[in-house]
Amino acid sequence: MVQEAKVTKGKWYGLIAIAAVFALVVPLVGCSGTSPAGIQGIQGEQGPQGLTGPQGLQGVQGLQGTTGARGPSGEDGKDGDDGDEGDEGDRGSTGARGSTGATGAPGADGADGADGDDGVPGPAGPSRQVVFLAQKQISGDWPVAEGGNWACIQYSPIGPTFEFSIVASSFLASGNYSLVYYADSDINGIAESTFPVVLIGEWTASELEGGIEVSEDIHMSLPIYADVNRAERDYYATDGYAHPHGAKLWLVPSGDLAGDSLTWANMADYLWETDLITYVDSDCELYETE
Repeated sequence: MVQEAKVTKGKWYGLIAIAAVFALVVPLVGCSGTSPAGIQGIQGEQGPQGLTGPQGLQGVQGLQGTTGARGPSGEDGKDGDDGDEGDEGDRGSTGARGSTGATGAPGADGADGADGDDGVPGPAGPSRQVVFLAQKQISGDWPVAEGGNWACIQYSPIGPTFEFSIVASSFLASGNYSLVYYADSDINGIAESTFPVVLIGEWTASELEGGIEVSEDIHMSLPIYADVNRAERDYYATDGYAHPHGAKLWLVPSGDLAGDSLTWANMADYLWETDLITYVDSDCELYETE
């Protein structure tokens, strides 16, 4: 029905178009020459639009065709270009420290070095001093006994140890003898001394006769500070000693030494000082008491 309405509408449009063309062509053909042109007719009104016909039915969808057979495989493609170089990998973590290796065996001893040059000679040490000890008469001014025993001491006046040699006459009675330092505490004599006797060394009579070299650390200088013989008493004026001040050294029978005191039992056999000495212990202060 819709299609028939569309055809009828088309026919009407065609008739109108033909009529309009005819109206224009006929005056031109029939009125040629000198006759004036005819007046154009008034255009007719447009007719009403025809009704729209109903839509036609939709056709049935066709069946899907079967899948075609697979074509033959194509030839292998060409090898692709080399890929770009990959980024550098992260650095691995540091491994744990290995344990300490075992100690190697000791190396062989090296060859002995060449002898060094001789050293420069040192300055000469202080020359040794000499003091004699002798038996004395225990009376009056205590003079030296003629023909009595004696001992000779050669000593270094300074050093870290008291170094000396001692040799005695061959007439000493057999037995042991002790070399002692005796400090006076009063100018009136040995009986009023209150200081302990200092033992320096002990030897037999035969050893003393042959002579002995001694190095003894006595830990003090001689005389000690409190010894009145250090400065108060003048032995040059009273006894004619070469050194008016200093320390007394005696060689006494060891049996008369009781600890740090003397018994005075065998005074006649003592070898007394004939001069005074001064010794400075370089490890101690001068006149140090201990």
